[in-house]
Amino acid sequence: MATSYRSITERCVDGEDPPWTLRSGATWCFLTPPHHARRPQGWKLHLSATTGSAPHVLERAVPVLVAHACAFKFAGTPRILAELTSVRAPRAQSGKFLTVYPADDDQLRELAATLHRATLGLTGPAILSDRRYRPGSLVHYRYGCFARPRELDDEGFYAGRLRSPDGTLVPDERNPWFSPPSWAPPPFAPPVRAASSRRRGDPVLLAGRYLVREAVRHSNRGGVYWAHDRLTGTDVLLKEARPHIGTGRGGGDARDALRHEADVLTRLAPLGVAPALHEVFEAAGHVFLAEDLIDGAPLHEWAAERAARHGGRLPVSPAWRLARDLTRLLGEVHTAGYVVRDFKPSNVMMTPDDVPVLVDLECAVRPGGRAYAAGTPGFTAPEHLAGPVGGAAASEGLDGPGRDSGDPPPAPGPEADCFSLGATLLHVTSGINPVLAADTPPARPAGDRLAALVEAAAPDCRALHALAPLVLGLTAGGPARWPLEKAAAFLRAEPGVGTEPVVPTAAERPGPAVVRSEPAAPTAAEPRPPVAPTAPELPEPAVLRSPELVVSATPEPRPPVASTAPEPPEPAAVRPEPAAPTAAEPRPPVASTAPEFPEPAVVRSLEPVVPAAAEPRPPVASTAPEPPEPAAVRSEPVAPAAAEPRPPVAPTAPEFPEPAVVRSPEPVVPAVSRPPEPVGPRTGGAVPAAVGTPCPTVTPTRDVPRTTTPAVTFTPTRVHRLLHDGLAHLAATLTPSGEYLWPPPRSLPYGDPCNVQLGAAGVLAVLDRAVRSGAYPGTGAVLRTAAHWLDERLTLPSRILPGLYFGRSGAVWALHDAARTLGDRALAGRAREYALRIPLDWHAPDVCHGLAGAGLAQLRLWRTTGDPRFADRASECADRLLGLTARPGARGVDWPLGPAHRAELAGSASYGFGHGVAGHAAFLLAVGRDLGRPELVDIAAAGGHALCAVAERDGDAARWPKGPGRTERMGLDFWCHGASGIGTLLVRLWRATGETAFREYAERAAVAVHRDRWRLGPGTCHGVAGNAHLLLDLADATGRERYRAWAAEAADCLYLRAARRDGRLLVPDETLREVHASYHVGLAGVLDFLLRLAHGGDRPWLLDTAGRGTTAALARTATPTTPTTPEGGERDGDRGSGAAGTAGDGRTDAGTGDVL
Repeated sequence: MATSYRSITERCVDGEDPPWTLRSGATWCFLTPPHHARRPQGWKLHLSATTGSAPHVLERAVPVLVAHACAFKFAGTPRILAELTSVRAPRAQSGKFLTVYPADDDQLRELAATLHRATLGLTGPAILSDRRYRPGSLVHYRYGCFARPRELDDEGFYAGRLRSPDGTLVPDERNPWFSPPSWAPPPFAPPVRAASSRRRGDPVLLAGRYLVREAVRHSNRGGVYWAHDRLTGTDVLLKEARPHIGTGRGGGDARDALRHEADVLTRLAPLGVAPALHEVFEAAGHVFLAEDLIDGAPLHEWAAERAARHGGRLPVSPAWRLARDLTRLLGEVHTAGYVVRDFKPSNVMMTPDDVPVLVDLECAVRPGGRAYAAGTPGFTAPEHLAGPVGGAAASEGLDGPGRDSGDPPPAPGPEADCFSLGATLLHVTSGINPVLAADTPPARPAGDRLAALVEAAAPDCRALHALAPLVLGLTAGGPARWPLEKAAAFLRAEPGVGTEPVVPTAAERPGPAVVRSEPAAPTAAEPRPPVAPTAPELPEPAVLRSPELVVSATPEPRPPVASTAPEPPEPAAVRPEPAAPTAAEPRPPVASTAPEFPEPAVVRSLEPVVPAAAEPRPPVASTAPEPPEPAAVRSEPVAPAAAEPRPPVAPTAPEFPEPAVVRSPEPVVPAVSRPPEPVGPRTGGAVPAAVGTPCPTVTPTRDVPRTTTPAVTFTPTRVHRLLHDGLAHLAATLTPSGEYLWPPPRSLPYGDPCNVQLGAAGVLAVLDRAVRSGAYPGTGAVLRTAAHWLDERLTLPSRILPGLYFGRSGAVWALHDAARTLGDRALAGRAREYALRIPLDWHAPDVCHGLAGAGLAQLRLWRTTGDPRFADRASECADRLLGLTARPGARGVDWPLGPAHRAELAGSASYGFGHGVAGHAAFLLAVGRDLGRPELVDIAAAGGHALCAVAERDGDAARWPKGPGRTERMGLDFWCHGASGIGTLLVRLWRATGETAFREYAERAAVAVHRDRWRLGPGTCHGVAGNAHLLLDLADATGRERYRAWAAEAADCLYLRAARRDGRLLVPDETLREVHASYHVGLAGVLDFLLRLAHGGDRPWLLDTAGRGTTAALARTATPTTPTTPEGGERDGDRGSGAAGTAGDGRTDAGTGDVL
């Protein structure tokens, strides 16, 4: 069936002379006639289809297109078409089964008429971005690009751009409504609509009684709206289902699912566990369901709000009551003869009286019947969403391949809801997202992997600790899974009666105890009956030991864990036509028939927040007395005042150290050796002298002292395994002949293959750090291959963007560093020449896309080469940045983004590092310090004071809104926005100025990111790996070992999230489902943090030095080096061991002046 569409098409073109060209891609099959010359843009046709009608559409349409010698493409397989028409598909792309590229508008008109007649009577959904040729027709048309875009937009993504009549380029907007350019008149007259007295902008009235007040959300399924029932005078919720969306093999679609939900609501009405049904009606072919509007909040918001009142943790008592109420709720539904199947926090509303109400019951089924797979990965029992790794079953839920794989399987029984209950309680008590990246066979049981997360998180979350036996029992696999009766029996006791609940040990719970690097252990015995709890407030439990080596140390009191994030959004389908992310969609016009409504007045988008987990352990004791917790601005002297900025002096130190890698005549991609699996019993708290088992090493560079002890005490075998497996994966997936050196993420638009964010440069920098560590033999050849690929790719014609992460500045930084490591002077010279081509006349000031990022790279090149042109260009970036920003004033320092920048940020300001004040100030600080411009240091410090002034204290933690006047309260603790990135600036300001307020708020930021390690994804941009860099920054700056211990806990978070792919343990991306190499959202950034944790070094992509930042272990054991000035004398400042240079690269800078 997977090739049936292609087979149909091949039959239609068979025998054509000269032959047509058929080319298959990942999503589309393309057919082009001989001597075809495709236009760059124009009016094109789309034909929609369902999985049932698609073969007939091809059989009727392809002969027409062949007869007219017209090029076209179509979705390659039924699974791809199912994704394009699923309820979760992007609205603007949905339904586009076949795309026609006419030679001109005359052919367009002829083909539209012929194809309309040929396909009349077949079914397919409306294509929202297009206009229908005729009412009820499958033929649609829109104006747009004909070829895949080849030019990068300002974001660093390939996006369609149209050339207007005056020659300017404008975006090819793919909105979920018909929106052609003003200069492209439609080729057909608009359809005639029935006369209506309603004017555009007037309120929408449906069924003569429901007055639509506001759109709650839009999806491909249809909208959800708040409305007023003029008949009863009450407010209601309207749910819409569009025709032919989510169609399965049996012919049912979203409309049938909505009618089914109405039937379920009717049958559950006597129980009062779900909203009361008002009616089901049709309007313009769309089905609508009107039900009671539940006053309250979704369960995940309810839990987050209560956790925020108690230091970031949901207390035991409300959590216990919630577990009892949810158990009762599901029990009543089961008694009524239904299984919910999609029970999760977003499908439970909590009323103002804390009463849970079930919503969105379209997946509910009767046990004993048959039903296609449905639910939400992570919350639905995994045995009912089973599928291949990366397949639609794992990503589509309601629209998995089971809908098109034959007769539906037997419907699950109540045990499926038991798993969902356990996963829901895990999420609301800890913030952990129960989504698990799929293993390749043999897969570890989901219950065992969740048990490892529970064991790790329970000591830090009192509510989870109290409910741990329940959560473990409900999420166990097979017969060990607790039924609701057993759950109810456990919950009959109050938390203050009986004995204290404990997290079961390996022998007491179903399945293996922890995630191990060894092959999975055999299934353990049945879990013991739980013991009723006694104390309403439980003491902190002892750390639960795992078979991995751990450090024995005196525990330091830990701040509570926040659980404030909303539930992660539903996963989106794979985009068939990747495009750059855009701002919130503008409000579409409202059709007179009103099946499509305006976008909400305020578009509430949730950042993709996916939690991670760690195995807590006591922090490592410091050899020095610990300073007090940050509570108020300290008055004691904590850091020497910064030296006066010195005038820039051209560096003269030799640029090239001895090469670290033995050159091979040809680039090769060797396998990276894996360390031996840890064997034997645990020997206690001793820390081995090296990370994991010893490995052969390559010869390090002359100025990189080697050490025989790790830079930090942590669970070494875990970090060792993740590093070796991750580097081996990078070597195995390298594709030098491809358009991308590593396969890009499927869930994101296609971006610049050379940049740091998603391209080769970020991975290259990680390989460079790994080679310089000397611990990973074979990596040097991979580094050489990657460096030469990037060098060649940079020579190809392309738009050059200046940003550090999305532009080419990071690419030249990484390439020049790799050239130095490889000892390749010619390659380094080409990197320098390319760096001089980076444009500095730019509208965006930020680090990711704009001037601050470009300036950091130019300053880096000056520090490593001594070329004064780079110093001048860095200084120019600073001046241009200041020209785009407001001067210090009553509001502090405010940096509004340029009007041509991202629409959702234009004209506003951001506080974060990636896009706002923190990143701008960090760059100005570096320029002012290195180039002798004290006024820039003062402006950077003013920015730091402004950030301290707007901080929101939360106990010992501090959090920041997204920007001035911004109302988002998502617990933003990311690098790009929030505490992690702001703390990154503040710790550097403290070291430069000695002002205690900067240290205080940097430490408060560290508390916030440590609390949130459970609910975040693994990534660097907005996840655990990026946040943990701040913890290492503070450990280096303050000497407090608790921050290093927290960073080690973050490493365990990453380990517990790892998937086993082809025998390797690999940390997934921020979706928690896909594994790819990308730096900021994927594996490479995680490896960068782990390399720094294991081997020391400074923060990547910043201009620090080792100095006081060198770890205590390295400072004691590394071969000492004496940093010198360019003239050969000693530096005034303490550079420490020299184990790391400006980018954590282990090389002594050639620049001047003290550095942080």
